[in-house]
Amino acid sequence: MNRVVVVFFLFSLSTYFPQLSIDKRVVAEDKYHEAKKIILREGAAFPAILCDALLIGKNRAERIFDQLKRDGIVSPKDENGNRKIIKS
Repeated sequence: MNRVVVVFFLFSLSTYFPQLSIDKRVVAEDKYHEAKKIILREGAAFPAILCDALLIGKNRAERIFDQLKRDGIVSPKDENGNRKIIKS
């Protein structure tokens, strides 16, 4: 319950004070670090791995992969839709 209140509060702050530049995706993705460990341990970058391991939906797994891509952990999708692990 407290986490929900904190996340809502941070979103509200960023709405009224855009100069704070709070990255909503990082705040909202509480499973990001756990997902990063799973991807590096498995050696494969597929959203299905995160869906199964973290019991999350495909959309949330894709958002986590977007953040991993911005952080330089995985590559963007290639022409076949596959990603590679860049940084271990």
